[in-house]
Amino acid sequence: MKKGDYTALLQIRHVDLACLLPLKALPLAIDQKLSKAINLKAFPSFNDAMLGKKNFEPQKVKGGTRTAIFFSLPLDEKLPDVIKEGHQLLGSVSYGEPLAEPGKKSRWGYTAQFTAAVANPKEEEKQAETDEEDPKKSSAEKLSELILDAQIKHLESLRKWATREEHEALLQELLGAHPKHHPLHLERLKALEEVANPDLAAEAAKEDMERRCREIVIAADQLIATVDLEDLAAHLGRRTD
Repeated sequence: MKKGDYTALLQIRHVDLACLLPLKALPLAIDQKLSKAINLKAFPSFNDAMLGKKNFEPQKVKGGTRTAIFFSLPLDEKLPDVIKEGHQLLGSVSYGEPLAEPGKKSRWGYTAQFTAAVANPKEEEKQAETDEEDPKKSSAEKLSELILDAQIKHLESLRKWATREEHEALLQELLGAHPKHHPLHLERLKALEEVANPDLAAEAAKEDMERRCREIVIAADQLIATVDLEDLAAHLGRRTD
């Protein structure tokens, strides 16, 4: 594949939505041949593989016995820039005889797998230096969003019994200014669930819980009312039968 952006489209339809929900996390795997091979080293123990010491030496193994071999990248080996965290590298390893040439099979040949667990340091630096932002938003809109995020973060710190009145006052103020902002409605639900008087007796605590449950239902209905059902139906689809 040439360098560039690609879009993969997969459409799966079923009359039962429950059968489709597990597919939301369906991974897409694409195999790509590297321009240069990456050679792994073999070690006799896990510690040797971690430290890059004492390479695995040829051994004669009797039938029915086992020998552990640990593979690792050389400490000075750098992964290509195209490899990102979580990418899986596939290769070949052969035991008992040299690895066959590409396209040919060898006895005792197996597939070797290596998962890139550490992100490329250069990529992390680039991400930190060039934080991508929506070019369509003005500076004032971006500033307003940052302020709102900071206020919601402050709300989380007020979500306790001692500061319940401050939490409620700020929450109502923000909901008045941003009535359809979902994180504010979620914060309200969390506060109703978590903030309770710790000094109430058992019977009073039970009544308080019932009151808060009724308020949670009302708050949940208000959150659902902010959802655009037409957009949701366009995204998830509707049953026609």
